[in-house]
Parts: sequence; structure tokens; C-alpha cells
Amino acid sequence: MVTRKNFGRTWWGNAWIEAMARIDHDTNRLPRGRSYANNGRVQEIQICNGIVEAKVKGRQRKPYQVTIYLQKFSPEQLAKIQSCIAEDPALASELALGKLPQEMLDRLAQENISLLPTSWQELNADCSCPDWANPCKHLAAVYYLVANEVDKNPFILFHLRGVETNTLMQAAGFAEPSSAAENEETFTPYTQIKVPTRDNGDNKKNTKVDEADFSSILSSLSQEKDSDAIFALLEESPLFYPEGNFKQILFKAYRNIANHIKQLQLLEEFPGWSKSNIYLLDSGHKVYHPLTETSFFIFLPKKIPEGLEGPSKIITVPEALDGKLVLKKKKGILLPAATLIDYFIRLPLQLSSEESSLGVRLISIATTIALVLARASAFVPQIRNDQKGNFFVRYIPLNQAKVTEKALDFLVNLIPATFLYRKKEESLLMGRDAARSLLSLILTYIVHRFAGIKESNKLCNTFFNGGYYPVQDFTEKQTARVITNWLSILNLSGNEISPAIRIEMPQGKKPRFQLQVEVENKKNPLSPLLPLADVFAAKKTIFSHPVEMVRFTVAHQISTASTYFPPLKTVLSSKGEKSPLIDPLEMARFIQNGQHIFNMLGIRVIVPKELKILSSPQLSLAAKLKAGEKQNISYFNLEEMLTFSWEVALGDLKLTRKEFLQLVKSAAGVVKFKEHYLLLQPEEVARIVKKLNQPLPKLSSAEIMQASLTGEATNILFHSDDKLRKMIDELTRFKLVKLPKSLKAVLRPYQKRGFQWLYSNADKGLGSCLADDMGLGKTIQAITLILKLKEEKKLDHPALVICPTTLVGNWLKECNKFAPSLKALTYHGPERQLITAHADLVITTYGLLRREVEKFKKRDWSLIIIDEAQNIKNADSKQTKTVKALKSSGSIALSGTPVENRLSELWSIFDYLNPGYLGTRQNFSRRFAMPIEKYRDQKKIALLQKATAPFIMRRMKTDRSIIQDLPDKIVKNEYCYLSKEQTAIYQRVVDTNIQEISNSEGIARRGLVFKLMTSLKQICNHPVHYTKRGTVIKEHSGKAEMTISLLEKIISAREKSLLFTQYKEMGNLLVQLIQTELRIAPLFFHGSLTRKKREIMIEDFQNGNVSPIMIISLKAGGTGLNLTAATNVIHYDLWWNPAVEAQATDRTYRIGQSRNVIVHRLITIGTFEEKIDEMISAKKELAELTVSTGEKWLSELSNQELKEIFKLS
Repeated sequence: MVTRKNFGRTWWGNAWIEAMARIDHDTNRLPRGRSYANNGRVQEIQICNGIVEAKVKGRQRKPYQVTIYLQKFSPEQLAKIQSCIAEDPALASELALGKLPQEMLDRLAQENISLLPTSWQELNADCSCPDWANPCKHLAAVYYLVANEVDKNPFILFHLRGVETNTLMQAAGFAEPSSAAENEETFTPYTQIKVPTRDNGDNKKNTKVDEADFSSILSSLSQEKDSDAIFALLEESPLFYPEGNFKQILFKAYRNIANHIKQLQLLEEFPGWSKSNIYLLDSGHKVYHPLTETSFFIFLPKKIPEGLEGPSKIITVPEALDGKLVLKKKKGILLPAATLIDYFIRLPLQLSSEESSLGVRLISIATTIALVLARASAFVPQIRNDQKGNFFVRYIPLNQAKVTEKALDFLVNLIPATFLYRKKEESLLMGRDAARSLLSLILTYIVHRFAGIKESNKLCNTFFNGGYYPVQDFTEKQTARVITNWLSILNLSGNEISPAIRIEMPQGKKPRFQLQVEVENKKNPLSPLLPLADVFAAKKTIFSHPVEMVRFTVAHQISTASTYFPPLKTVLSSKGEKSPLIDPLEMARFIQNGQHIFNMLGIRVIVPKELKILSSPQLSLAAKLKAGEKQNISYFNLEEMLTFSWEVALGDLKLTRKEFLQLVKSAAGVVKFKEHYLLLQPEEVARIVKKLNQPLPKLSSAEIMQASLTGEATNILFHSDDKLRKMIDELTRFKLVKLPKSLKAVLRPYQKRGFQWLYSNADKGLGSCLADDMGLGKTIQAITLILKLKEEKKLDHPALVICPTTLVGNWLKECNKFAPSLKALTYHGPERQLITAHADLVITTYGLLRREVEKFKKRDWSLIIIDEAQNIKNADSKQTKTVKALKSSGSIALSGTPVENRLSELWSIFDYLNPGYLGTRQNFSRRFAMPIEKYRDQKKIALLQKATAPFIMRRMKTDRSIIQDLPDKIVKNEYCYLSKEQTAIYQRVVDTNIQEISNSEGIARRGLVFKLMTSLKQICNHPVHYTKRGTVIKEHSGKAEMTISLLEKIISAREKSLLFTQYKEMGNLLVQLIQTELRIAPLFFHGSLTRKKREIMIEDFQNGNVSPIMIISLKAGGTGLNLTAATNVIHYDLWWNPAVEAQATDRTYRIGQSRNVIVHRLITIGTFEEKIDEMISAKKELAELTVSTGEKWLSELSNQELKEIFKLS
């Protein structure tokens, strides 16, 4: 069954149908043609020179020819029509917009002129069919379909009467400017492109991203609210979609897209793509589809993530060579554009050149910009059609937004010359065209992915699913043009000459504002604004342009704007002579939304200073301390100690519920209140009043604490009274307590402040995260706290330290050294026992806690300290859940990197320190993680900083206040345990050799001592170093584990390090170990290198990005090198010769070094390494002796002394 169609969907198209029906009232011939019109019998209609020509399929094989024309207007009638339009230019302007003003027919009727036919005599019609009747059914069918053509272009009614468009425009004093051709992207043959030699123009271009600048752009984009403006301007129920109101469908798609983007969940890990280069390959079709015909080509990837696997291809692509481009074959994977874009949508923003390649950063940044534009609805559909009218839809940034232009400029600076390549023509799209094309590609995919439109018809499939719209009959030939015209209203802001709307304040007692329209030249901001009346009075040129064109352009924009703000039509109809008065409600509507809409249209709004800063009502939750409550309020009972009430803030004014209700009862719109102008939007007032009548929200203590710090609670302003504010300030201020009396250390000033801060938070029952930079002494600050709590008898139960295995020895050593009065024990090793009866401190590892958590849960702990707190960054891991299962009176986290990759890591640490403070993980992700990680939302960053500031302290070595407290060189002993494999070999070698030494004398004995010492050094280094066989595995050596742990921290801080060893063989093993564990190829400086290779290696380390690690053979690199790029020195094995160590350390700690240097000395606990180091440290004269004699003094020790030194303890 054929669906019944409606003819004449506009009032003027319907007026044509009604006029024909009136003519046919007595003959009743018209209905005969409706079924023909309805079922597609009319094959073609053309209207040219006021004549309608059509082809209608009848019973014959050949369609019938139909010709129709109307009686033309007389010269007298034409003169009257021109006079009407000359008096009111708004009539011609609306006609130019494709609308027939009702006033036009009314004015013509007053002159006894009818635009529509009134009798059959005014119609001359002919059909080639044999039917004698007039109209026959073929003619009648064409009459119906003429209504549809009139719908699209009401000028046709004048054309049928012999009046041309130009005649009407000239009568209004208009001349339509020649329309600019649509900008087509211009691809340039690769042979014509030259690139600077230093930059090479390819994907190796090392472009650094200015994160602050980019964050500013994203912040500005996020503030755009274009959805309402776009849909306020677009015409309702456009003609190209007879199935319904396409505007509402498009609006629904925009809303769906924004909502989906707000709910996006990011992937947890970002792939390491530092060597991945990416090309965007264009298919080369004249009118190509941006998604189905476009691919990404990735080559040299380090590791392709799961879900991105694609076919391996060898493709010829351009590459820069000596300032020009050449074609080279590259092997890589080929991915559909949609696949890669979908992956990047779910990745955190990547800006660092050290972590990702330029191609990866470019796609990441472009995807983020596109998501922000889509979320803010700052994008529009664009029709791409061929000559036959077939088309597809892509989406492009809204060109009205100036900040969008900044975003494009930002991308242009990143895009390599070789990025967007058209294989077929061997050409490239560059600069701004490439940036627009990339953004369009991503925006189009976003629409297809998130629009969620279920209507299944050809047009919706084209707009929202990426379908191609093929023209199938003559009624569809103009669809592309009609859609383009419908959307053209969104592209008016580029006009050089535009109207400017000026608002004047009310005069006298009546609160009515005055509206004036002026005209400005945007190209020359110094040109004075002209009143609109002057533009219509001018004779020749305005701003060096023909006055007729200026009038047309300005009138076109005013007519468009008047659709939203009707008073403008009065101004245009009067040629600027009238200045309408605007009431407060209408002015409020204009200020709230109109300014943004007019900005999109390129119309500047000039408001008086009184209206530039209007206070709008904002609901806030007021918290006050209950009357009579004591001042010792704590974090844990805030909700019990406070009363809450609603307040409404109007700028600096605070109104109670009663006061606000009284105000809005008698005022609305833009109103004056206590010498200030307020904006009282009825919708916003109604929303606030509704909220005022609802119950107050219930907040937990954690939520109140956070709200007091941030000024926001559940997306509502939060206002603390003076007493509460003072108490919150007290909660966040640390006490200046004295250091423990029994502390055997001198704390640096910043360490003392850190201890006092830890103490204050612990005293209030609040958890703390000490996140000082590596080397600043987090451990000693925590030990000082434990000691202070013991001295004040606040350590009712032992403190528990949970740390990586590599740090157990360090904790015990530092406790024994700096706080010997603390009874510290380690729960570690095969003979471990958890006896806490007389202990002040228990030190254990994450691994042991995970395996034996029940033992720890049965104990009471006064304080739990987790070192390297990033070990609980994954909230779902068993290890994290185990740590959080323990109960204690206080919690502290130590970490130099509390956030390594994702903000969810910070949430997990805070969930341990102060459970519930940052809300649920899902709420935290939606409120903070997504806006910050994906969009660098500055407001959210500031809000999170305010919320976490009292509970996290981070000092950097680069902070000026810290540098003055630090020595230039920090030397740290890093204590390691032997692994099970090392212990077994160590014991066996000692037992075998010590007896032989006891039975020897003289030179032979000395040789055996040195042999044993060398063997034990190698065993402490790594079992493979001693056995000369097997694979170097981190877990088989305490030093290897410690080294990898240290290097991970150093690399995460983006610093460089030198790693010294006495043995070239151990250096080779360290190269293997680091490559396996860190996926970094370290440089290895040793004696076998040629002089040229040494020089290249030093230059690469000092000034390049080849590797952040250099391993140095102590003999080869102990002297003569200048390696000040390093800020960390690791002595993997020791000579126990201070002079040799100092010479090695001085490779980085020397003239030219502007930063502090940290020296890490690896010492294995319980072995001869620890005992010898203690001996040297204790006996200064012995240390001085070793400067000249090295390690020879060992061979002079007695057999008993050697046994004591070499035995395991």
C-alpha cells in the first residue's frame, strides 16, 4: 500500500493547494490527480522562466508532457509590489531566507493583487494526453507537486507571475553577493613539497606540546554550550524529511552523544608506543566517505595492543630525506580508521614526547579535541555531494567558535607533512586542511558510535550510520541542496560586515530596555559603528563595499536572528528608524541565551556596564555549628555537630529561603535589587524553588570535610559559617611539635615540617600520604613519627610497616641507626615469627602479608605505614584488598609516585588512608578522573587539589624551598637480602674456602682470601655472575631486585642514572636484566670500546634521548668522564675504597652539575659486604688506610676475624 503523502508542508505551499482547491470548487477535477502525485507517476518537474514543464507516466509507454504557466503581473501591479518591498526590506530578506512572509500577501491584498491564482482563466495548461478535460489527472498531479517546489522556494510564486528574484531584491535596495564556492581540501603532490632539514616533516618530528596552552584550549572548548544555540536557529520540521521533525531527531542525537561521552570509561593502561609512526591513508575518491574509505597505517610499533591487530602490509609512503620527500616501502599494520579512533577515544590523553611518538600524541590530542567539541555540541553536519545529487554526511567543527580555531592551530603545529597521504595520486593534505580533515574524521566516527538513532530510513542512515544517499527519483535531486540551505544558518559568522546590537538601560520609571542596531566592519575594528538607518540612507558604498550588498548581508543576519529575537524584525522593517523597548523578562531570555546565539551568527552584542556582570541565583547548602557545641570538633563526627539549611547566593548577597521566595514573588527577568542588577530566569528560579522545598541532603563526615575544603557538595555550592571555617582550618593546620628526644638524627628543615605534618594528621585520626621526591628522606620522617608516638605513650600497639622486599633491610637499618630505642623487628625470611608482645615496630613485605593476612588481622596495630604505596594502586588486586582489610588507629602512605599512570591510583591510596573521603570509585572517575585525564579540566584539577591538599604532602628536589635544605650530594646505603639461591651458594663457598684459608700461610693465604672475597662479591651480585651459567633473573638476587626498583623510580621521575660495577661481565648481565625488566636498552661504557664509540656514547647520554641509563665498568669510567646529565649514581658492587667511589661518583657530581645528586650504595645484609662497610664507617683511620691500600688490609686479618666477616648472620 502506497503511503499517503502531504503536499504543501509550509503555509505558503499549502496556500497554493488551497488556492487550487478554491478554483476547482465547482469542477472537482483536482482530486483526480492526487493518486498520481501520491504514487510517483510524475517523473520530472522543471520550472524555468516562469513555466512549469513536467513528465507524467500514464497508460502509454512514453510519459505525457505537461506545460503550465500563470498570467503575468501587469507593470502597474509590479510597481505596487516593488513599492511594498521598498517600504519594508524585511519582506525581501525573509524571501531570501526561503520564507514567504504572511505580511507580503496581506499588503498585496490591500493593493488588490493576488500572488496565487484565483481562477482557471489565470492558468494556461496543456497535457499531451488524449483526455479532453482540463485539468486532466496528469495536470492535476503536477499542480499538487508544484506545491512541494513552492515549499522549497517561495520565489517560484513570483517567477510564475513573471517577476524575477533580482527585481524584488533591487526594490529592497539589496544585491546578493556572489556565493563563495565550498572549500575543497587541496592535496599537493609529494614531489612539490619541501620540508626543513632539521624537522624532516615526517613522523619523527620532535614537537613538544605546551600542556598549559592545550589545557587552556580544552577548558575554553568545554565551556562552549552550542547545542541550544544550534537548535534554536535551525528551522523546525525541515522539508527534506517528510517522515517527521528531523530537527528533533538531530537534537536527540546530539544529546545522546553528549551523554555517552560523559559516561565514557577509560582504559587502565596506555600502550608503550614510543616508536610507532602513524599515517592516515586517503582512498583518493573525489567524494570519498571519510570512514569506510580511510585507513590508518602503523609501522614500527613496539607492541600492538589487544583489539588493534590488523593485517600486516607493505605500503609505499612518503618520508623526508634531505629536505624533500621520497617514497619508501614500509611494513606495518593497516587498520580501518574507525578501529583506531575507537581505541583512542578510550585512552587517557597523551602529551608527553617521552612516553609516546608524535603520531600517537597527534591522534590522542585530536581525539580529545573532537570529544570536547562533541560533548559541547560544537560541531555541525556537512553535506558532501556529487553533481548528480548523491551525497554522504560528515561532521566538522562549528566554525563560529574562535577557540576551535585555536585548537586547529594547535593541531597544525603537530601534524607532520607526511601524515595524511592519498595513495592514488601520491599527494598529501597539509596544514589546516589536514587538521580539519582529521577532526572531521574523528567527529564523524563519534556521531556514528554514539548518536543512538533507531529510525530506519535512508536519510537517518546517512546522517547517523555513515550510509551513502543515492538519488533515486527527481524529488531527491535537490535533497542535498535543501539540507545544505537548512544548515547554512550555522555558517554566517564569517561575514566581514555584520550588525551589532546595542542595549540601552531603562530611562525613567518604566523598567524597559531599548534596542538599537548598528553595523560594524570586523576587518577594521577602528572603523566607527554606523546606525542601521545610515546604511539604508547611503547611496553608493559602505566600508568600501557596494551599499546594496552590505544591506543584503546585514538584513540577512538580522532576519535570521529575528527568528529567535522578534523585536529585531521591527528594527529591520523600519530600516533602523525604530528602537523597540524590551521588558525585563524578554531581556533576561536574551542575555541568558541570545548573546551566545548571536555570537554564532557573527553578531556582536554591546551591553551597558551595569549588565556585564549580572548575578544569577545559585543554591547553596549552608553549614553551621550547633549552638552550645564544644570547639573540639573532629573529622569523625562533623555530621552530628552541624546544622544545615538552604541559602541562595546572589553575587555577594546571601538570602535565606524566605527572603528569596519573597524576592521572586514580585520580580522576574533582569531586575534591580539593592543597587545591583540580577538575572532571574523563570526556569532557573522554578528549579531553585523546587529544590528549596525538598529535604536537605544528608552528608557524611567525609563529604562535609571535602565540601568545606572545596566549597562544593553534590554539585551544589557549600557555605561554611565562620566557626566551622575556623575549625576546618584547624584540622588542616599542623602542630609545631618538638622532635623526639631519643632521635639520633638531625632532620633537615623540610623533614622536620614533614614529621610535624604527619604527627598532626595522625593526632586527628586522619590518614596521610607523604609523597616526597625520591631521596628526600620519607623513611626517616616516618620513623621520627613512630618514635614521637612512643615517647608520648600513644603507641598502644605496635606500628606495622609494609614495604617491598627490597626495602625491609633499609627500614631495619634506619630504625637501628636513628631510633635505637624503638624495638623494631622484621617479619621476613624462613625463620620468621610474628611476636609483637614487646615490639614497637614490625616490618614485613606485601607478599608475606598477602599470603598470611589472617595472622596480621588478629593483631592490633596503632599505626600502619605502607611504603612504596603505589603497590596498592590497583584497587581490584588481591594485594590492595589485603592491605585495606587490616585495621589500625592511623594510616600513612609513603610514595614518591602516588600517581604513576591513572588518577584511580590516587583514589585507591586515599581509600586506604581515609576510606570514603573521595567517594566511590565510580563517582570519583566521573567527577575527577575522566575530566582531568581526558580533558585536562583545570577547574576539576583545582577542585581535586583542594580536596586532597590536607592529606598529601609532596616536595620535589627541584623546589627552591627544598634545594636550600639539601646537600649537593646525598649518599644512601640501600640494604638488600640474599635470595634463597644466593644464600645456598654463599654458605657452600664460605664453608669450602674458609678451611683452606686457615690451613694456608703467606702469599698463598692472601691469594685465597682475595679469591673468596671475589667469589662472594659475585654471588652477592647475582648467582649467574658466579656460576657463569643460566639466565639472569631479578628474583634470584637482592641487588638485582633493588636495582630494578630504583631504576623504575628514577625513570618515572624522568631522570638519568649511572650504574657502576667492577666487573665487565656483571655489566653485560645488567644490560640483559634491564632490557628484560624495563624494556630499555642501557648504554654500557667499558674498556673494550674504541675512543670514537666512547665519545658517541657520552654525547648520546649527555644530550640525547637514546637511554636514561648508562652502565659503567669502574675501571673504564672511574676517572676522566663528564656525565652531568645523570642525577643518580648506583654502586652495584663496592670496592670499600672511598677514593675510588668518590672518583666514580664525581662523573656526575662535578662542575656543570646544577641539580642534587643521589648516590645509592648497594649492600647485602648479613654478608661480608655489610660487615666490612660497618668497619670502614666506624674506624676513620681504617678508612684513611684504604685510600692507599685498597682492599689489601683484609688479607692481614686473623682466621677468626675472617670467619666472623665472611659468615652469614
